[in-house]
Amino acid sequence: MNKKQISRGMLALLLASIGVAAQAASTWAFTGVTSAEGANAVTSYTGSEGTLKISGAYVASNSTSFTTSGSGTTLLHYSGGLGMASDGTSTPNHAIDNVGNTEMVLLSFSQSVVLTSVGIGYKYGDADVGIFRLNSTTAPSLSSTTATYAGLTAAGWTLVGNYGDLGTDTSAPYTLVNGATTSAAPTASSVGSSWWLIVSYNSALSGTTAKSGTLNNGNDYFKLFGVTTSVCSGSAATDCGKKTNVPEPASLALVGVGLLGALGVRRRKSAAAA
Repeated sequence: MNKKQISRGMLALLLASIGVAAQAASTWAFTGVTSAEGANAVTSYTGSEGTLKISGAYVASNSTSFTTSGSGTTLLHYSGGLGMASDGTSTPNHAIDNVGNTEMVLLSFSQSVVLTSVGIGYKYGDADVGIFRLNSTTAPSLSSTTATYAGLTAAGWTLVGNYGDLGTDTSAPYTLVNGATTSAAPTASSVGSSWWLIVSYNSALSGTTAKSGTLNNGNDYFKLFGVTTSVCSGSAATDCGKKTNVPEPASLALVGVGLLGALGVRRRKSAAAA
């Protein structure tokens, strides 16, 4: 191998190290994993971005407490996506809804991700959705959190946005959220976390400001078909919440500097030997 080939090889390695900062992407679909409609949903998934665990919770009517265990919190599998039956299994109560109880899905990722789109596979009436992320390195405890906007904020949850009048969308990327672009790529305004809460809209939990559409309490029923995510590396989001396993830009810069230094030493040795 001649000197030019060595230099080119090291330059390619440098460019590859810089390229690690690019965002990986995953689609997490919550349908098709079982043929039995209404069966208990699979609650653990593995993808290119690690693992995802999902769980259900609800706030009973006129309550300020989260219910996180018991049969009412069981997530159910349907062709249209995830549903719950905290207030009955008849249509449309087997969806994620805010009629009676306010139901929600907690997404727990093994590393920090940017949620870029949400897919609704079924809706009845309306589909107004609130999305929160946890700005913490510690797993959430909804059971000890007051089920109000102030309570969620005090526990480290941040409202990413309320999205009104979502339509059904089962082709990834789904309905874009969290500042994602038309290509489902995060932007400088996107934020990340290891924990995300997708709620059937309730103004007591997530206020009255809408990112899109019109918000109404009640008459919201939907089944969560899937979500798309990108690894939160720090370069595509202002705040990643939980630390990630992805090399941060500063680390990548150090690798690049080291490679450039090695390349310079090799050139100096070659010049001295000439």
